[in-house]
Amino acid sequence: MNRAALFPALLLLAGCGVGAAGECRFDKTTCDHFAERAAQLQWVRTADPIRDGDAAIASGDPPLIGLYGYATYFPGLPAGTSVEGCRIRILEGTGDYLDRETAHLQRLAERYAETYNQRVWPHRACQTGEGRQGRPAGPAPLDQLRAS
Repeated sequence: MNRAALFPALLLLAGCGVGAAGECRFDKTTCDHFAERAAQLQWVRTADPIRDGDAAIASGDPPLIGLYGYATYFPGLPAGTSVEGCRIRILEGTGDYLDRETAHLQRLAERYAETYNQRVWPHRACQTGEGRQGRPAGPAPLDQLRAS
């Protein structure tokens, strides 16, 4: 894309999202979607990943926590790690299409998952291996996750 075409696109993007007074500048369906996702993530504002990790460890088989995005990812795990075969929990409300509020909550959710996963990693019951070369490590395909 040449620079002349990029400038109008950037102007359009600058006008999107949430306005100064908090009003949504997207269509109603998109605004409702963002509001629903933000509601699903409010709990991360006061969550304690250390306490939650310790409780999960005490239960015997703590799940690893992932977030939705372009691909599901698991903050805080060693690089190249695959979670195939592990108990997992994906945080609802996370994703890769964000407005200002959901972007803030997504960052909080990422910090929560990173701290929690680092806490429970040594206590997991699953055996993990290295991820495939050239591909990010991650869980089983999405259709298999939905079936479980």
